[in-house]
Amino acid sequence: MLQKGRSLFKIILAGIFLLSASFVWNMPNMSWLIIHNPTQTPFMDYQREKLVRLNQEPEILQIWVSYENIAPSLKRAVLAAEDDTFFDHNGFNWKEIKKAYYKNLKDKKYHRGASTITQQLVKNLYLGPQKSIYRKLKEALFTIQMEHTLPKERIFELYLNLIEWGPGIFGVEAASEFYFKKNAKSLSESQAAYLAALIPNPLKFSQPGYSGFTKKRALMIQKRSYAQLLKPITLPSPTNNKTITQTVSPSGEVAEQNVDEVIIDEYPEEIPEY
Repeated sequence: MLQKGRSLFKIILAGIFLLSASFVWNMPNMSWLIIHNPTQTPFMDYQREKLVRLNQEPEILQIWVSYENIAPSLKRAVLAAEDDTFFDHNGFNWKEIKKAYYKNLKDKKYHRGASTITQQLVKNLYLGPQKSIYRKLKEALFTIQMEHTLPKERIFELYLNLIEWGPGIFGVEAASEFYFKKNAKSLSESQAAYLAALIPNPLKFSQPGYSGFTKKRALMIQKRSYAQLLKPITLPSPTNNKTITQTVSPSGEVAEQNVDEVIIDEYPEEIPEY
């Protein structure tokens, strides 16, 4: 019995070694990204193929813009919405991972993940939308590699230029022109909050009008961006030119909590899996 146990242990170790070797052998050359700007990703290809299957025009709009030419308001809004400790962590937000795990365990339902900006970029650049344990392992290894290869600002620049922002719309420059007829450098605070609110599920949240979740998420994002100020927030509606105005005050709760965590109980059906 002891001999069989040792044999099984050796087989498991060999399997782990072979799996690790496979990961290392297939690691992408991320140093290429230091000076090159990719314009195609597996996720773009996936969305293009989906449009073809739906007999729709498979057009992808992506316009590259440098980090310096992206409005500070947009950078703040995206960080507030998606990963407010991005410039401090090593690719993983362990606090958010722990909170998401216990929330999902308590409710016996998947409400939200805790993917950082780096993890989201890895999924867009290399992995696509498929879900599996093997893919999650690759995502973790690729995230570590990316954090060791690229400066934080470069990771953020790649992210803002490659994520989806609407039907066939990828990158902040294309999104700014599509929704507001202006470049990414000229985005106002409220426009930046609106774009940041779309990120979890842009195909759904960019439909005409605001869902309750999108409206509240955008307000919360701008509130987090300026938690130290008391100011009226006016949200633009790019679909009907109406505005939604709400005055908010600073809140320690908002500053400490994840944006979706604050509103998850009110709009649980709107929280995407990401």
